[in-house]
Amino acid sequence: MADSATAQEFDVLVLGGGSAGYAAALRAVQYGMTVGLIEKAKLGGTCLHWGCIPTKAYLHAAEVADETRHSEKFGVNATLESVDMAKVRDYKDGIVAGKHKGLTGLMKMKKVQVVEGEGKLVSQDEIEVDGARYKGKNIVLASGSAF
Repeated sequence: MADSATAQEFDVLVLGGGSAGYAAALRAVQYGMTVGLIEKAKLGGTCLHWGCIPTKAYLHAAEVADETRHSEKFGVNATLESVDMAKVRDYKDGIVAGKHKGLTGLMKMKKVQVVEGEGKLVSQDEIEVDGARYKGKNIVLASGSAF
């Protein structure tokens, strides 16, 4: 285990890479701070990967199907034959992947150091991840939701 004297230090250390965590990280960078962000799963968290964004993609596909069923009222003659759920999932996966790639690139561009692994707050200014310690002058706990 890393000694706290050798812990990597940041002005701001964020535990959780979901919506609140990455927003806090980006805001800290705007103020010229060094930032570390710890995420145990995927950068973007529940909202991006399993919640808000996938749900909106599915809702959009449903709206397209519904508009097709009622297209005559707009002077468009179309029929809804079926919904191919495999293609709807591919559509959703493409949106999620694109947003994840963009967020990952933004973190790199803004020089936020993303640490992958499950973090544990071990003191008022340290978080441990897989035996390594990270120190923050300021700690933001943005551990989010459980699904």
